[in-house]
Amino acid sequence: MKIQEDCFFYIGSVSPNEEDRILARCLNCQKEEDEGWFWEGSKKGYSPYNVNCNMCGKFIYKYEKENTEENS
Repeated sequence: MKIQEDCFFYIGSVSPNEEDRILARCLNCQKEEDEGWFWEGSKKGYSPYNVNCNMCGKFIYKYEKENTEENS
């Protein structure tokens, strides 16, 4: 099952002593916050890495390696 949803990205840190980095938030958790920028991941896609909501842990994008065969 392919998981590829829209999300919001924002700059923050996971712990107080950690440097800021780009984090993701699902659309449901974004209702509680008002920061970040919208990413239409359902159409534009993501890089080959899993993306989880930093608030609830839900998968926003789950990377699945595609099986491709090269004809030689």
